[in-house]
Amino acid sequence: MRVIAMLTCLALCACFPNNPKHRTYAKLVEGGFVAGGIGLLAFSSTQADCDMDIGLGMPRMDCKSRAGLISGIGLTMILLGMVGFAATVTTAVDDPTPAPGTTTNTPATPPAPPSTSPTPIAE
Repeated sequence: MRVIAMLTCLALCACFPNNPKHRTYAKLVEGGFVAGGIGLLAFSSTQADCDMDIGLGMPRMDCKSRAGLISGIGLTMILLGMVGFAATVTTAVDDPTPAPGTTTNTPATPPAPPSTSPTPIAE
């Protein structure tokens, strides 16, 4: 139960604008929420399935309420994952752009000055 609470908290409030590693984790959790919601909706029965299973007498109301609850949870997981993903992506800090005319690949050490002494000729 604590794991579900932690994942829900990460999906809802984990934007991490200054930490790319944590943003990646948040995106994975939010993608997992979307995938889990889709899987939950794919494997749950719908209320129409419950109507087809009418036996003798009244339809089973527990089937309809359970199908409605599972469908609602699946849809909520999809929406939370999509909103969390959008919040994580839009709050990310943009990388600073270099000034015009400057290069981003600066060498670690300055190059050695060229030698001005003549080179000896081997005979």
